[in-house]
Amino acid sequence: MPSAVRVVVVGAGRFANLAVLPILKRLPNVEVVAITGRTPEKLQRAADLFGVSHTFLSVEALLAGPPFDAAVICTPPDAHAGQVTALLEAGKDVCCEKPLAPTLAAMEGMVTLAKAKARVFMVGLNRRYAPVCVRAKDLFASRQVDLCVVEKHKDVLDRRALFNDGIHMIDFMRWVCGGTGRVVSAVAHTAAPDREATLTALIEFDSGPLGVFLMSRRAGRWIERATLHGSGCTTEVQFPDSSLTHLEGETRFYEFRPKDWAWAVDMLEKGGFQQELEDFIHCVRTRGTPVAPAEDAVESHRMVDAIYRQCGLAPLI
Repeated sequence: MPSAVRVVVVGAGRFANLAVLPILKRLPNVEVVAITGRTPEKLQRAADLFGVSHTFLSVEALLAGPPFDAAVICTPPDAHAGQVTALLEAGKDVCCEKPLAPTLAAMEGMVTLAKAKARVFMVGLNRRYAPVCVRAKDLFASRQVDLCVVEKHKDVLDRRALFNDGIHMIDFMRWVCGGTGRVVSAVAHTAAPDREATLTALIEFDSGPLGVFLMSRRAGRWIERATLHGSGCTTEVQFPDSSLTHLEGETRFYEFRPKDWAWAVDMLEKGGFQQELEDFIHCVRTRGTPVAPAEDAVESHRMVDAIYRQCGLAPLI
């Protein structure tokens, strides 16, 4: 591999412009070779803003262009399977945003292909990298989690909210609890068949913990919170800013403070987005396993599917 990891970005929308491209452009020994997108004007604006020489309107055209090593995909979920498959078939390492695909079958097919091609394949589940979340997991590394309560509230009745957004906290729960989770019960109240207004789920893990997921899409504001109890310890995580830990008769407050005061840098580090892409580039170089490998990320999608089935909502088929 050349001294610089050559990366392409698939998608030129809001997330690419606010997070992916700014991070990649400031990482050492990373060259952003090209960007793809569906809208020529938007694509050219991104290329001009971030100093990227090549633009393409499709992954097929991208693969016929300048050589590259890895791709970061930040397009809508319906497009992921075709794009990921084409890139893996071409021998490229891939970091794809969540949700990975609309169906479990498509996800499993991509994971199988990545294994066959010996490619790094990870999913953008950034809570695994956010400092307040990592701190909570590290705190229980030598302690047993008895109960994990996660919440994901917003004031937006968006489509398939658990699948598109709540999956972050389902994944965090799985990550900190460990083992295999079984959905014991789940109830949803919907505003429309594909729009969950309120949803709760109880999950039992074979490693011991019980997990509770709570979601309201008619909340007063965005709230993302996790509380872990066990082994005489409680930690309350307010993503992405802070945590409060009660241990051995003391209460300790932690607040993440970035090295740079700028808001953009603050949020990219605080939210774990930068650490996620650093991990991807590191694994491309070393052929290591990322913190959020696609194979394990599929299990978080599978839990979402089980919750939907318990609620009588459309599964991920």
